[in-house]
Amino acid sequence: LKAVQAIKDLKIGEILVLDNIRKWDTENKSFKDFAEAEKTEMVQVLSPLFDYFIEDGFGVAHRAQPSIVGFKTLLAGPLILKEFQYMTKLIQNPEKPVAMLIGGAKAIGKYKAMKYNFENDRLDYALCSGLTAILIMEAIGMNMGSKNKDIISKDLEANKDDIIATYNKFKDKIILPKDLVIKENGGTKNISTEEAGKYNTITGDIGPETVKEFSDVIMKCKTIIANGPPGIFEDEVFRDGTKAIKKL
Repeated sequence: LKAVQAIKDLKIGEILVLDNIRKWDTENKSFKDFAEAEKTEMVQVLSPLFDYFIEDGFGVAHRAQPSIVGFKTLLAGPLILKEFQYMTKLIQNPEKPVAMLIGGAKAIGKYKAMKYNFENDRLDYALCSGLTAILIMEAIGMNMGSKNKDIISKDLEANKDDIIATYNKFKDKIILPKDLVIKENGGTKNISTEEAGKYNTITGDIGPETVKEFSDVIMKCKTIIANGPPGIFEDEVFRDGTKAIKKL
């Protein structure tokens, strides 16, 4: 392998940047048995070439994939240490009230995090947007349109009863969007959540009423946990909600 030779040719003080390891097929597989991850080609090839592997990708640290769990000489990098210190404080001794701002994709994982924190009395409010809001609203009987529903349909089918039970138990603390933003005729349009089924298009951001309600809750809380953006901020027309919340 070219990478192996390049690593062997490194001189003291030099840094080598390799290609994305996720192009290696086994890096995209999860391993329940970490010993099996150690046996993968990537770990077997690379581990003899260095003394320590420093993991600093906090956003991927939960994955049971070879680069995360396969190397025995694993150390945490500065970002992971910083995030760990913040999260430890939030979990063990957060200043109350605590609000979790939930948005973006990976709906079921974020729903489960919300549920866990509510059940363990670590959370006072959940400000739900993105696909997690779609998941909850569909579960409790709201029609968010087939284009939204299709994205979360598998998670909805597998977890609907649990989501309904959780919502009924904590509905005074779960804040769902009142209005949303869609694309229409080359621009954007603000609609109520009740209208989402009629328009049947991807809802890409929270609307101004929701921004105000979220803002009011955030301003009275001492600790805010951000778990994803309110809008699809990669698309310029769906950035307003995220920008408004970020300014608080």
